[in-house]
Amino acid sequence: MMPNKSFKDLHAIITHVLDDYGLTDKIGNEKILSNWSSIVGEKISNKCQPVSLHKGELTIRAKDKFWKEELARRQDDLVNLLDERIKKSLVKKIHII
Repeated sequence: MMPNKSFKDLHAIITHVLDDYGLTDKIGNEKILSNWSSIVGEKISNKCQPVSLHKGELTIRAKDKFWKEELARRQDDLVNLLDERIKKSLVKKIHII
């Protein structure tokens, strides 16, 4: 089956428009916030919820002190997981409250 050239053109146009209007990161941010439980898994999502993602800083509300400490220890792993799932490096820093 031959690839549909017009579909590739449409994808390139949409990508270009999103980039021009600065929406690419906003869409990625929304993907992280709205798909949190499927990204991090049920165990973490039951105990920790994203509050905001602004300028590369993800703020997460942890249910208790144990989960605050656990997330603090696993920050690098969490950033890598988010990058891998979203296919873009949007999170630079995690703030846990």
